Amino acid sequence: MTKLTIRRSTATDNKPEVVDHLVNLINDCYADEESGMWLETTSGRVVPDEISAFLEKEQLFFAFLGDGLVGSVKIDVIDEETLEFGMLVADPEYRGIGIGRELVKTVEDFARDQGYNKMMLELLTPQDWINPSKEFLKKWYTRIGYIPGKTIPFAQEFPRRAKDFACPCDFTVWLKDLT
Repeated sequence: MTKLTIRRSTATDNKPEVVDHLVNLINDCYADEESGMWLETTSGRVVPDEISAFLEKEQLFFAFLGDGLVGSVKIDVIDEETLEFGMLVADPEYRGIGIGRELVKTVEDFARDQGYNKMMLELLTPQDWINPSKEFLKKWYTRIGYIPGKTIPFAQEFPRRAKDFACPCDFTVWLKDLT
């Protein structure tokens, strides 16, 4: 199998073909993983303008198999101690080979190198039913050292997006100590 490589995005990656590929990859992955949580009429998790902005700010890390972009993760500074990751995706054709694990390891190493002591993520889950993908992620994040913290209703935190949901959802913040 071709070797998996990870690199941070640069502003030069902000090209229509890269943006379109990422929008499709992220929206397809989340449509599958969050099936039943979003209304069918929702345009998706991300739009091209968002991805372009992330690329301009160098907030994405990419996973490649050969020349093929097969995964990504977004980073964001929360405060002087905490770096957040989100929108972690791996192409469904290549799941189970460690793309997600390597992306998380890379952003954790990056955070340490930049002087951050904590890593944060936010997990969206339905309030009234069990989503198997989200239950898998809870176990996976726990296994790699993340601890769930504050949980709040998503509609309270992001009222403008609440209309896009098919069910009430919660938003849980997970933290990992990097020291």
